[in-house]
Amino acid sequence: MLGRGFSAATAEEAVAARRNWRPFITLASYPFKFWPRSTIRLNSMAFWPTISPSALLPLPAAAPPSRRLLLVDGDAGALCGLTGCLADAGYSVDLATTAGQALEQIRESEVELILLGESLPGMSGLDLLRLLRAAWTPQQLPVIMLAAETHNELEEAALEAGANDCMSPSVERSRAISRVRSQLLQKDAGLGARERSERLFRATAGSTDILWEWNVSTDTIWFSSEWGRLTGRPAAGPARLSDWLARVHEDDVEPLEGALQSLRDDPEQMEFGQEYRLATTDGALCWLYCRANVERDRNGNLQRLTGLQTDITRNKCIDWLTQLPNRESLLDRVDRMLAGPGPESSKPFALMLLDLDRFRVVNESLGPTAGDRILREIAIRLERATRTVFLTGRTDDFLARVHGDTFLLILHDVDNGELARAIADRLQAQIRRPLQLAGREIRLSASIGIVLSQGDHYKRAFEILRDAETALHQAKSLGRAQSVNFDAEMRRDAVNRMELELDLRQALEKNELVLFYQPKIDIQTGALAGFEALLRWRHPRLGLVAPLQFIPIAEETGLIIPIGAWAMEDAARQFAVWRKLLPETRLQVSVNLSVKQFFDRDLVELVTRLVHELAFPHGEFCLEVTESVLIGEIQAAAEILRRLHVAGVGLMIDDFGTGYSSLTYLTNLPFDALKIDRSFISRLEIDENCAEVVKAVVSLARNLKLDVVAEGVESAEQLEYLRRIGCPSAQGYFFAKAVDVETATKMVLAARPGTGYRPP
Repeated sequence: MLGRGFSAATAEEAVAARRNWRPFITLASYPFKFWPRSTIRLNSMAFWPTISPSALLPLPAAAPPSRRLLLVDGDAGALCGLTGCLADAGYSVDLATTAGQALEQIRESEVELILLGESLPGMSGLDLLRLLRAAWTPQQLPVIMLAAETHNELEEAALEAGANDCMSPSVERSRAISRVRSQLLQKDAGLGARERSERLFRATAGSTDILWEWNVSTDTIWFSSEWGRLTGRPAAGPARLSDWLARVHEDDVEPLEGALQSLRDDPEQMEFGQEYRLATTDGALCWLYCRANVERDRNGNLQRLTGLQTDITRNKCIDWLTQLPNRESLLDRVDRMLAGPGPESSKPFALMLLDLDRFRVVNESLGPTAGDRILREIAIRLERATRTVFLTGRTDDFLARVHGDTFLLILHDVDNGELARAIADRLQAQIRRPLQLAGREIRLSASIGIVLSQGDHYKRAFEILRDAETALHQAKSLGRAQSVNFDAEMRRDAVNRMELELDLRQALEKNELVLFYQPKIDIQTGALAGFEALLRWRHPRLGLVAPLQFIPIAEETGLIIPIGAWAMEDAARQFAVWRKLLPETRLQVSVNLSVKQFFDRDLVELVTRLVHELAFPHGEFCLEVTESVLIGEIQAAAEILRRLHVAGVGLMIDDFGTGYSSLTYLTNLPFDALKIDRSFISRLEIDENCAEVVKAVVSLARNLKLDVVAEGVESAEQLEYLRRIGCPSAQGYFFAKAVDVETATKMVLAARPGTGYRPP
């Protein structure tokens, strides 16, 4: 409030100080009395013209700007009460008694809202409403249907036909004005959003982002110009949702539709974000991230989406570590090459899937940072190799990192297996070159699976990639640094393997798994020293399945955990039975553990429970582990071994001498025994070096007070040499193959001190 006695400068300062305070009242225009002792302070400035409280009565509300309404009814004169109250509220109200008059006034004047009665000459109000909705949306031209309070069916029909609201013609004055004002405010908000969208469209005209807006009620979508560049479709005119979805990759249509549907179903959701692939003009796929703000009406119904669609193809299709194309980019490329017609589809090509051998061991030993450096170096070498395979430049070859330590190469104009193998050999040579890392020399190799594009009438990328993985699996089974060309026989083997996996998942429940037992013999006395439990599978159709056929499958699928737990418990309980049969004889039973089993969090608890429940003396129930469990996880492995030793479990290193053998394992870890691998025993008679190694291992174990088992004894000469150097015990076909539990029990019953077993 500004007093009359203020100078102009003081008044301006006051206004500036309270520019956000409303309303400002100039006191000179109101009568007031001076109360000398009263003051008013504004921003620490005092002034004394004091006013009477009657002068501070609120100003009358400003009349709304004159906005044109149209009342349409066959008997408009009967609605004078409604028109009068709206006119008093400041609205300009025109009348129309026929549909023709209504349409003419809408065309010739700026009608902003229609009040529509029930009946008109020649048609009903509902009929006119449907005509209006064919030309104008509820946002563009709001319609309030005038229906008596008793006409509930008419109200429902009007809302279904597109009316914005319904009210009784005799509704009280304040409610009528409030409902009209509400519809006009909603219209203004919509127009404001549209204006903002248009400004955004103009502002992003030079941007690579796509601005988009979807009016849900009219199913009208507007895209900015970047949309036209990507799709080849002009962005000037409106599109429909179906037009948009027609450009979306078939695998992404359902997720995108589902995300849009969730907006309709959840009135609380006010933001939208979804990734999808869009088909571009050149047939390639572009990854877009679509996001939008959500506009809803007062009932929570979805009205409009406005936002941006950003090209994220590089992020989705490039491997961040090596900056090579990734799996998504690869599949897109191969699909286009196989689709035809086109320059790419007419060329034969070879697809090579390359996987580094034992990279996990290197990565775990040196750490992930070193592993990443190795992968980047291998990527560089492969890129160089693909450029130098042929003397001429080849810009159409393709190298990608699929995942982890697996790479994929596409080589054009390679149409026979011999040429493909020759190229694979050159790639192998590049990978085998020593790699210097932190003062260490690292040597790697790779397994490669090869598929020729013309070999099996491939139609989709996943088909040729599936066969490449099959060939790669075959290469790995042959050892390191192997390359294998795919053939149809491999697919049949892969199908058989898949069927075997499905059967294996049910084998435990169906009691098809059994344990066989191979005896261990005391070499010096010939007495039975114990058994090694070996897993077998009695398949209902295939008969007795060899462990090499199903154990790798169990390892890969994780089934080895429940299968291994069952094997340990079954072997322990059977051993408890044998101990009762020979209470004075010290026997030992051992069970093999894989790496996955060893690091299973339930292992220690399970074995501890068995040893305590069945009262086994220390070391009689034994677990055999290979040196591979100690590589890269030495601290964790040491803790597990310590806990198992404390629980009274015997611990044996299996296949000693074939891995990264270290005296540290024998001196610092609580092992009780070691098993000399059969590869040394089989060469005792023909290789003096092998014989010396076995002799040294036996001597070392004796000095460290460790037991020794020689594995794979098959001849009397081998047995005699082991007896001569003082090896305590052995197992192998010379004594007996693995036998079923009934035969093993007979061996236990027949066991006597000094009695040995001989092959039949």
